[in-house]
Amino acid sequence: RSYRIMSAFVDRVCLVGFSTGGSLVLQMAAERPEKLAGVAAISAPVRFTNRNLVFVPLLHGANTIASWVPSLEGVMPFRLNESEHPDVNYRNIPIRGLYELRQTVDSLIRALPSVSAPALVVHATEDPIIDPKSAEIIMKGLGSERKVLEMVEAKRHGILHENIGGCQESVLSFIDSLRTESPTSDPT
Repeated sequence: RSYRIMSAFVDRVCLVGFSTGGSLVLQMAAERPEKLAGVAAISAPVRFTNRNLVFVPLLHGANTIASWVPSLEGVMPFRLNESEHPDVNYRNIPIRGLYELRQTVDSLIRALPSVSAPALVVHATEDPIIDPKSAEIIMKGLGSERKVLEMVEAKRHGILHENIGGCQESVLSFIDSLRTESPTSDPT
């Protein structure tokens, strides 16, 4: 809906997303909306550094069953989140949200070959949340002919928020480079 609103006022749109937002903008780009000029995904998840997240579907299932008992909210409805940015991030993450994130990642993998717009993928070399191999997986899966991978030397996940390694300037430079290209609207 936001894209439709924005595209009514401009000739070209570049989608930019961080973390889960990076996954979402790539999925939107796979739909090849009219006026799409490009897409930038920063720290988009495919693999996670916390291996315990493989148990999220089991916990989600247990929580669903436990919710049938009116006095229970679930076995473990939330997971503590030790965030780099507690002022903007959740202190506790709902297990259901993590389960939906896992589903989003699965959808992203299936959508990547359909992305044809120019793409920028940025990721920290030692991201403590999202495995840096995620960026390589995204790059290999992207259908875009013009795609750029920038690895930022950092041990942080919030590289865009903190502008580590000139991350914000890289995104702005990518957007600026799209000015001379026509938007992708190929419905195939």
